[in-house]
Amino acid sequence: MKIWASVWRFIRFNRFVVIGPVAGLLIWTGAVSCTPKTESPYTPGKMVDARQLQIEFKTWQAFVEVTAARFEAAGQDLKEQDERLNRVGEWIMAAAAGVTDWPALIQILFYGGGLGAIADNIGKRGVIAGLKRNE
Repeated sequence: MKIWASVWRFIRFNRFVVIGPVAGLLIWTGAVSCTPKTESPYTPGKMVDARQLQIEFKTWQAFVEVTAARFEAAGQDLKEQDERLNRVGEWIMAAAAGVTDWPALIQILFYGGGLGAIADNIGKRGVIAGLKRNE
């Protein structure tokens, strides 16, 4: 107990000598351990410091660049599909360019229907012949 009494007497006698370093230590501890933090705009609810915020910004920036590249690729794909569709339309129009009157159109439709009927009947003939053989 004598030790504590002598320490307490020293502190009372040299009050500011003791308070100065202790206050300095508290201020230094507060400055070092209390880094400024803010809520992350990339991950809501997460508190980040300046270094983490920079990392999240670069992560977000890379994500935006990848997404922009995907949109660009999708736009290019749509453009290529549109060009192919236009080419097919041009081929159809070029093939139909010889059909300039109604009788020619009716003749094409009639022959197309006739060829379709023949193709249908080929399959049906095989089924009928098989049924006749089984009787």
